[in-house]
Amino acid sequence: MFRSFAVPLVVAALAADAPGQTNVRQRLLPVTAPVRHAGTFHVATGTWTRKSSLANLVGPDVIYNNTCAAAYFSRQQFREKWQHRSCLPSPTHPTVPSAYYPQRNDEAPGCATSYTIDGFEFAYCSSTGTGGPNHIDYLFEFTDSYTNCADLDMTATTSILLTGLPGGTPTGSQCCWIIDVDLAGSGQSFVLQGDGDGTYSGPSTNEQFGWSFGPASANVTLATFTGPIISGDFTWTGGSTTGVLTPCTGTDGTLWDAPVSLIEEGTGMASNDFFRATGNASLPNGPGCYSYGGNPHADFWLKLFGDAGCADPMTSLCTPGVAGVIPCPCQNANSAYDSGCGNGLFDGGASLSASGTPSLSADTLQFTTQREWPHAMSVLAQGTSVIPGGVVYGQGVRCVGGSLVRLYAVDAVGGSIVVPRPGDPSVSARSAQRGDTIPPGGVRFYLVYYRTPQVQGGCPPTSTFNCTQTGSIVWAP
Repeated sequence: MFRSFAVPLVVAALAADAPGQTNVRQRLLPVTAPVRHAGTFHVATGTWTRKSSLANLVGPDVIYNNTCAAAYFSRQQFREKWQHRSCLPSPTHPTVPSAYYPQRNDEAPGCATSYTIDGFEFAYCSSTGTGGPNHIDYLFEFTDSYTNCADLDMTATTSILLTGLPGGTPTGSQCCWIIDVDLAGSGQSFVLQGDGDGTYSGPSTNEQFGWSFGPASANVTLATFTGPIISGDFTWTGGSTTGVLTPCTGTDGTLWDAPVSLIEEGTGMASNDFFRATGNASLPNGPGCYSYGGNPHADFWLKLFGDAGCADPMTSLCTPGVAGVIPCPCQNANSAYDSGCGNGLFDGGASLSASGTPSLSADTLQFTTQREWPHAMSVLAQGTSVIPGGVVYGQGVRCVGGSLVRLYAVDAVGGSIVVPRPGDPSVSARSAQRGDTIPPGGVRFYLVYYRTPQVQGGCPPTSTFNCTQTGSIVWAP
């Protein structure tokens, strides 16, 4: 049963206009009703599973998450479309440590060049009902790449019309809803390219997918106070009536977020603080680019689900200063999770990641680093055991122990190495060459250490090297 709540017509006082966008505070309203999960709508059958999220039903990966937090929503009307953009990362997307939360990342590499979207989640408030139906229709559209808010409408590659969604109460009081949309078996699952075209060229704000949403039923007017819940900026949450600031706790909230145990509601990866209004847009400048003056963020509740098909073969370990690991030794504490100590260029330090398959019979395992010094001499080392608390290692912390072997030694290019390179023996073959034949089911530990020309405070002048965090690999037959 849907509960009813009254709507106070009060708009919070907000910050000044964002540069280049027209402010539309007059469309902004506080969320005053509890935001309730209406359930999952199955497009293939036109049926609902009540009191259940899509993740609980089918367990797909969360590959985009912008759901923190529900304090305001914004009114729309029939045939009006709002077009927004944000980021799905490709494997070449950079890691960007959070500027606000130590040892958290705001952006991170993806694990595929494209992702099949099998479901999505959105949230809205509505006061439809007085003198008419209290159900509404919404049209959603998506595209791989959308970067021009000011001049051009988004060209959709996928359109999904949802009908009969819950609105307000029969007496016109506010209800707020989270809806999960299951696309499986409907023929309407769609593909989005990572970073817009499968590869990152930067900056992140030019590497974005587009999505559009708008009411498709004539009973939605500005007087029915119906529209999307605003999400994604951690500086303003807490609601318009309490005056209590309750910030979100960090970064993007997807399967690439780290550490997994601290995943927050989601603030959207590289999401923009503006949107394009088009269609039946009765706004100050008609179709064009709009914001809410910078506070709250002109961003909207959206979660994308899909099987990313990219389980990470490496388990990251040994973030200095976290979970019992010793801190960085040279006044160079790292600011990013799953990375080594700061190296004088990047406070986040260098990070190690893996891709491919660690199989002794079909070994395609490959390691990649980010945020080293640009041309640093770099060595991938392998060990047979882990040192849980780590030991000081140059300007870094090493958790690789046991029998150690050097597998590959290369110079970084732009602060990154990828090994093995074309023509190199595979990781398992090189390990055997170095005297460590890995058995089926064997576990090995890896890190990259690299030269740094700058010795940071508190370390002896001989400490001219640093290292990534440690990772473990379980080798299949």
